[in-house]
Amino acid sequence: MSNNGVRPVMYAVPRRDQTNVVASIFMCTKLVHLCMESQWTLLELYHSLKEESGVGDEECECEDDEEDDCERDEDCDWSYKGDTVTAAPSPEPHARLSMSGEVFAVMNRQSGSCTGPESRGLSHFHSRMEGKHQSPIDLYDGTPMTATPFQFHNYDDTPTSVTVINNGDTARVTVDMPNTPYVSGGNLDGEYEFVQLHFHWGSNNSVGSEHLIQHKRYPCEVHLVHYKKSYKDQATATKYEDGLAVLGVMFTISEEDNPALAGLITALASVTKPCGQKATVSSLLLSTFLPNNRNNFYRYQGSLTTPPCNEAVVWTVFSDTLNISAAQMAAFRKLKDAHGHPMVDNFRPLQPLGTRPLYFANSA
Repeated sequence: MSNNGVRPVMYAVPRRDQTNVVASIFMCTKLVHLCMESQWTLLELYHSLKEESGVGDEECECEDDEEDDCERDEDCDWSYKGDTVTAAPSPEPHARLSMSGEVFAVMNRQSGSCTGPESRGLSHFHSRMEGKHQSPIDLYDGTPMTATPFQFHNYDDTPTSVTVINNGDTARVTVDMPNTPYVSGGNLDGEYEFVQLHFHWGSNNSVGSEHLIQHKRYPCEVHLVHYKKSYKDQATATKYEDGLAVLGVMFTISEEDNPALAGLITALASVTKPCGQKATVSSLLLSTFLPNNRNNFYRYQGSLTTPPCNEAVVWTVFSDTLNISAAQMAAFRKLKDAHGHPMVDNFRPLQPLGTRPLYFANSA
């Protein structure tokens, strides 16, 4: 009995739950400790620790348990809802975190599980997140540089097929081509083969892009992902700082529909559900996603924007934009994520530039 005469209430924990209780205490203790040593948000750490401890493991299930019909990506894809973290300018252990919304992780799992040393566990995720060459960033005041013209090989060729997939994180587009598309020039060191393109967008037309240009965020940003051909394959390329070349292009809202996007917008209506729904896109060229002015762009060394956030990306973000109407933009927001929620704000928070050089090519 307590000093004030009130009998404390005691609760017995069933034996079957004791393991989870102990694991949860361990997880919470480590969570607080790591939050003080890093610039992670609580929810980012929570999901990673849950992976490490095994507490609350659940299979990623498709609607109506149609697991056999669920095509999944090979890797764990994480997405971030909302621009919720303001990265601290210094690595102080007690650096203050700014949190204004929800950060959540979504994993698409091959065969119902996400396994392997490259895709599981806190240590791998944490080491990547602590890197000093992370993306995206705010692009401004770049050092002027002279760049060779970009050469886009086979980007104007008609694909044999174009497929869009809802992987629970984004709308991803892949192509089958008679001749493999690749890019060179633009001060890239070598030839980079096209892999896929995908989009980041917001819940309204004032947010959506991952990068900012001169402190401005756009409603949508497309990323065209390539790997360096000399590294033989994409998996090998991610081990090198120049292994990937990602081209970023912003969209601005126009009064009229962009006719070049008509096939894609139509296909989006067939992939509103997650778990890898696919649709064929008609009449879509890769050059559709390149701006008219390809001479003005920002260049910096960065990372993938989804964990494990490999610092293997030579980033090119064009200052010229593409058009998309409000109605076309709304078609993206009809997609559902892996939790069945509206797929919006799937952009990662800004990362500090640090001591990295940022260049801007401004050629005629």
